[in-house]
Amino acid sequence: MNVLRIFSAFPAIAALAVYTTIAVGLLAISSQNANADIKSATVDVNILITKYHVAKKKISALQAERSTYVKEREERQKALKEVEDKLKAIIAKLRDKAMPKAERDNLDEEREDLVSQYNALNKDLKESDLGQINETKQKLAEATRLLLDEIQIVIHQYAKDNGYHWIIDTSGVSNTQISPLVYAKDSKDVTDGILTILNKDEPKEEANSKLQTPKTNPK
Repeated sequence: MNVLRIFSAFPAIAALAVYTTIAVGLLAISSQNANADIKSATVDVNILITKYHVAKKKISALQAERSTYVKEREERQKALKEVEDKLKAIIAKLRDKAMPKAERDNLDEEREDLVSQYNALNKDLKESDLGQINETKQKLAEATRLLLDEIQIVIHQYAKDNGYHWIIDTSGVSNTQISPLVYAKDSKDVTDGILTILNKDEPKEEANSKLQTPKTNPK
C-alpha cells in the first residue's frame, strides 16, 4: 500500500498527490558471527507513518490549510457565477430582433465587458487551484521525506537493540502489485514495537482521545 494514502481525505488533490515509499529492505546491522543464524524481522512502514502521532499533526495542518482555501474558493466561485448569470441575461435580451440599435450596441458593449470579467475570474480561479495543488504536493512530499527519515532512524536503532540483522519493509509493492517479500522464515513483525517507540512522546491528551468512545443517547 502506498504510504501517502493517509492524504486520501483531500478531494481532487488526493488523486494528484505525489506518492513516496521507503526502500524495500532496510539493512540494520551486519553479523558479528559468520556462522550465526540470520535474525530477521518485517515492518509495515505504511502503518508506522499512518499511526505516528507527529504524522497525524502534519496531516491535520495540511487539511486545515485546504479547508481555508476551499472557503476562499467558494467566494471566487460565487463571483464567477454572478458574472455568468448577468451574461446569460444580456444574451437573452439580445435575442429580441426588435431592439433599437442604440440599446443593442450598449448591450453588446456590456456583454463584451462581462465576457472579459468572466475569463479573468475563471483564469484566476484555475491558476489558484493549480497553485494550491502544487503547494500541497510540495509540502506533502517534504513532510513525508522527513517523517520517513525519522522512522528509518528508529528502525535502525531497534534492530541494533534487539539483535536483528535485517528488518524488511513489507509495505512496498513490485511490478506485480504485491509485496516483494513473499516468504521469510522465522521472521517476526515488529511494526507494533517500533510504533510504540515512535509514539512514546505523544502528548497525553492526544493519547487519551484515542481511548474515548462517542456517547450514544439512550432510546
